[in-house]
Amino acid sequence: FPVTIKKRYEGLIAAIEKMESSVGRDTEELNFQNGKVSASFGQLEAQIRQAKVAMIEERVRSKKEKLTEMYATKAELDRKMEQLKEKEKRKWKALRLS
Repeated sequence: FPVTIKKRYEGLIAAIEKMESSVGRDTEELNFQNGKVSASFGQLEAQIRQAKVAMIEERVRSKKEKLTEMYATKAELDRKMEQLKEKEKRKWKALRLS
C-alpha cells in the first residue's frame, strides 16, 4: 500500500482507540455523577450534579458522533486498500501471463 494510506489508517486506528477509551471514561463518570445526584443532601448540590450530568451526556453524545464518522472513514480506507490489493493482483497476474 502507499505509505500515506497506511499511515493514515494506523493514525485513524489509534485515534479510534483513544476515543473509545475516552467515551468509556466519560460513561463511568456519568454513572458516578448519576449516583451522586440521588444521594445529594441539598437542592443546590443536586442541581450542580445534574448540570454536570448534562455536560457529560453532551460530551458522550458528541464523542459518539465523532466515533461514527471515524468508523465511516475506516470503512472507506478498508475499501480503498482492498481495491488496491485487487488492482495489484490483476497487475501481477497480467505480468505472469505476458
